[in-house]
Amino acid sequence: MKSSDIQAIKLNSDYFLINWHPTRWCNYHCSYCVSPKESYVNENKVLQIAEYINKFINRLPQDKKIYFKLLGGEVAFYNWINILDKINRINKISMTTNFSNSVTYYKELYIYTRSRNINFCLMCSKHDENKDYDDKIIELTKWCLDYGYSLPICRLMVDNNFDLANYEYLKNNKVKLNLSVVRGDKNKIEPLNETLSNFMKQYWKNQTGNYATVITSKETFNISNGVQFANTLDDGGFDPTDFDCSAGYNGIFIEPDGSVYRCGCKGVHQAYKVISIKDFKLPLNKDFDKCFINNKSNNKIYCNLCWYINLIKGDNK
Repeated sequence: MKSSDIQAIKLNSDYFLINWHPTRWCNYHCSYCVSPKESYVNENKVLQIAEYINKFINRLPQDKKIYFKLLGGEVAFYNWINILDKINRINKISMTTNFSNSVTYYKELYIYTRSRNINFCLMCSKHDENKDYDDKIIELTKWCLDYGYSLPICRLMVDNNFDLANYEYLKNNKVKLNLSVVRGDKNKIEPLNETLSNFMKQYWKNQTGNYATVITSKETFNISNGVQFANTLDDGGFDPTDFDCSAGYNGIFIEPDGSVYRCGCKGVHQAYKVISIKDFKLPLNKDFDKCFINNKSNNKIYCNLCWYINLIKGDNK
């Protein structure tokens, strides 16, 4: 299938997404990380922004479900129980972490979110600097199985040094796995050797979840991850230039200083700094009605990597 066959990619979700980067600081220094290296953000600042987010949420319709994605840097050094206590309405949380904090720290988050009836998902990226990662992820997986919690997701970064034996070891210990190919210059996927290339193609083909619906002129089907789907297209990726974008309508990105953006793309950050979350209200300015990519074609690679927006051909606003 070619990207030109696609008519729409539509999220199968009724959540409003709040993608929150409370910090860009990280205790690890992975060579492939694209996040800018910044200083640690004091927890008092995070608490203040949480209060502003709560006021923003209170202005949304009461039937709107709220989904937080906690992104970094490394976010798992804050006292999230204190921070989340500042926010009244939360239906779902996902936290991306390098899993360098203690297993007890993560268990306490599971217990706290269950007490508030919050759907909690933990995405634990594996890095070389975390020497006891395997033991910890297996311990937490077994604990979640014993007490009926959703399993933590082990995110493995794939390059030509990827250890297939380690993948099988974690899989055999019932660890839930997610694979991402390391990206190099200009966010292009690093070429893999034949063995790993065939392995990843098969892995992507098996990812048939209900994350989003792809509509073409010939068929309609579900996918589990938009990035992985784009990587399987015959022409090497998805070009969103002719599509309208719903980013900013289905969700927002909040930076460590409290500023709000339509999406997480660096091109958007350069072109449109919106406003502080303290004063932010929906809907967004009319300037956002059309996908910014139509006027910023040099940034389309970032839209190609987007994992959460609806893209629909024609003027759908």
